[in-house]
Amino acid sequence: MKINSAALPGHLEQTVKPLYLLFGGEPLLVEESADLLRTVFRQQGFEERVRFSVTDARSFDWGALSQATAALSLFSTQRLIELRLPGGRPGDAGAKALIEFSSHPQQDTVMVVIAGALDRRIQNTKWFKQVESAGVIVEHREIRPGELPGWITARLREKGIAFEREVPGRLAFFVEGNLLAAAQEIDKLSLLFPSRKLTLEMVEETISDNARFTTWGLVDACVAGNTARALRILYGLKREGIAPVMVLWSIVQEVRRLTRIAEGLSLGIKKSDLFRSEGVWSARQGMINAALQRTSQEGWKNLLHTVAVADRVLKGRESGTLGGDFWLELERVVEQMTADNRRNKAIV
Repeated sequence: MKINSAALPGHLEQTVKPLYLLFGGEPLLVEESADLLRTVFRQQGFEERVRFSVTDARSFDWGALSQATAALSLFSTQRLIELRLPGGRPGDAGAKALIEFSSHPQQDTVMVVIAGALDRRIQNTKWFKQVESAGVIVEHREIRPGELPGWITARLREKGIAFEREVPGRLAFFVEGNLLAAAQEIDKLSLLFPSRKLTLEMVEETISDNARFTTWGLVDACVAGNTARALRILYGLKREGIAPVMVLWSIVQEVRRLTRIAEGLSLGIKKSDLFRSEGVWSARQGMINAALQRTSQEGWKNLLHTVAVADRVLKGRESGTLGGDFWLELERVVEQMTADNRRNKAIV
C-alpha cells in the first residue's frame, strides 16, 4: 500500500508491516517518519538495529544485506534493518534483494528503506511495485511556498505554542524553501518563550539572531521602495561577512514572487488568490501592493534579467558592466527594485 506521511501515525496505530519504504523531496519529513518507525518497533521489541548505506549500488555488498535478513539475531529475537538508498536506484542486485525480502519476509525482522525523491520511472520498476504490494510506501511530498504557513501553523500547535495570527506567515517568509530551518526556528522559539504567546516582535527579534542587518530586512526595504535604507543594509551585510550567495538568494526569491504575481494579475487572476498561493500574509500586502504599483510586469521581468547578470558575475561566468564587482551589480539590483517606474503602465 502507498500512503502519505501525514497518514503514517494513524496507520501505525492500527497495524505494522515487515517492510517500509520512505521517500520524498522533504528530507526532514522522511527522517521524522524514520524516527517514528524506530520508536514504534522498539516498543514492540525490535531492539537490535542493523544499518546499511548504499552510496554506490554497483559496489555495495548486497549479499551482506541478504545475510542480515536471513541470519538469526545476536542480541534479541527481533531486529530492525535500515537501508539508506539516497539515489533511489538499487541496481539489478539490489532490486533482486528487495524483491526477495518483500516476497519472503522474516517473522523476526523488519526492514525500513530510506530514500530521497523518486521519479516516476523508479516508481514504475518491478522492485518498487513489489515493495508497494508487500509492505508500505510512505511518500513525503514537498511543501510548496503557499502551503508553508499552514505547515508551520500545524507544527506550532503540535508543540503547544500559542501565537498571533501573523506569526506563521512571517516565519514562512524567513525560512522559505527550508523546512528544516522552519522546524529548528519553531523549536528555538518554544525554548525561548515557554508558556508565552508568540508575537511578530518575538519572531523577528529571535530569527535575526541579534544581527544588526539581515537579508530579510534588505528584502523588505527593497519591496518598500526605500533605496537609502536598502543600500545601507546591503553594505552592512557586506561588512558583516554575510555570504554573497545568501544575499542574492533572498532577493531572487522576492523578485520571482513579485514577477509571478504581476504576471497573474495581467492574466486576470484575483489578487487575493495570488497572495494566498504565494504566501503573502496580510502584514506584507500593503508593501507588495506598493511595489506592484511602482513597477510594471515588464519591469519585473527586466529585473529578473538584472538579477541573472549579478548571479553570473558572482559565479565568475561574466564580468557584467561594472568590472566584475558583485556588490556593485547587487547595488544596481537594489536601485532598480526600489525605483519608481510609474512611467510604465502600472499593474492594479
